[in-house]
Amino acid sequence: FWFTVPMEIPSSDQKKNLIPPVEPKSNKPVAEINDKKTTETTSLSSDKQLHVLIVEDNKINQMLLSKFLAKRNHHTDIAFNGQEALEYLKHKDPDIILMDIQMPEMDGIEATKAIRKLNGAKSEIPIIAVTANAMKGDRDTYIAAGMNDYVAKPVDFDQLIKVINQNVPTKKLEM
Repeated sequence: FWFTVPMEIPSSDQKKNLIPPVEPKSNKPVAEINDKKTTETTSLSSDKQLHVLIVEDNKINQMLLSKFLAKRNHHTDIAFNGQEALEYLKHKDPDIILMDIQMPEMDGIEATKAIRKLNGAKSEIPIIAVTANAMKGDRDTYIAAGMNDYVAKPVDFDQLIKVINQNVPTKKLEM
């Protein structure tokens, strides 16, 4: 899509009265600045390390979540869709799963339903929906599918920590 913004070019007299632009205090991208803020408010001791499975088809989102968790000494693994997540669970037991909703081959809701049908402890692994679908009622849909909670994209990392703390109480994250 495109749009048009009608603007007037100021005269030279008007330019003198303009407020100069504020220089940014940092050359870092916004994501890193926000991540730095979160780093200052969140610390983890090595005995509270989590093993997190990130089920996400977008490489940028994979990188942001992995980097955020790795900076806090957590181990992360990536699955590109629900089918890969189910295959992964045949061999490993993560502490928590961060699950995107819209993915190719098998979406997050189908994957969650399949995980909940597994035998033993794997069916009890906390699953957090991490999705841009933030309409009223979406959270209820995800909970009904078997997910434990929901975090909207773009991810507020303080909110993510809060949700993880609520769902993995034996390995509580320090704020």
